[in-house]
Formats: sequence, C-alpha cells, structure tokens
Amino acid sequence: MSYAFIAQVSFEEGTDPAFAQKMLETEVVPLVQSQAGFLKGIWARNVDGKTGIGTAVFDTKANAEAAGQNIRVQPRPAEAPQIVSAGVYEIVAEA
Repeated sequence: MSYAFIAQVSFEEGTDPAFAQKMLETEVVPLVQSQAGFLKGIWARNVDGKTGIGTAVFDTKANAEAAGQNIRVQPRPAEAPQIVSAGVYEIVAEA
C-alpha cells in the first residue's frame, strides 16, 4: 500500500505566479523527488491563484511521514507559498 504526503499552500496577495512556478520547479519538486521511497508527485494551483495542493506518493507510511517532516522544516523565502495544512494519507484507490 502506498501513502501520500499532501500539503495545501496559500499564495500571498500579489505573489508573482512566475516566481512561484520557478520555485516549485527548481526547489520543491527536486526536494520531494530526493526523499526516500518517492514514487510520484502532482502539484496543482487553484484557478483563482490563491491556493495550491501538492501530493507526493511514497512506498511506505514511514517514508511519507519522514518526507513530510523534511519538507516542512525546509527554510523558505518570505514570498514563498505558506503551508496551510499537511498530512499523510493512505492511498486507498487509484484510477
């Protein structure tokens, strides 16, 4: 059974979407991919541009929990999206 670390983020008013996208591609995705047991990830931004969700799937609960902890403690620039909520979820179905 796989497990996912899912995080919701919020973007500050006036955040440059290009900055947020570059940070995602150059910092967040490589960090998540480097975590033990990483299988796949999906990142999405709400069409209103105010929030986003990242889902990273791992091979075990322990690896998902460790990755979540590692991701949460990474230093971020002040203008980076802020994590609003995050947790580890058991994958119970896929299509």
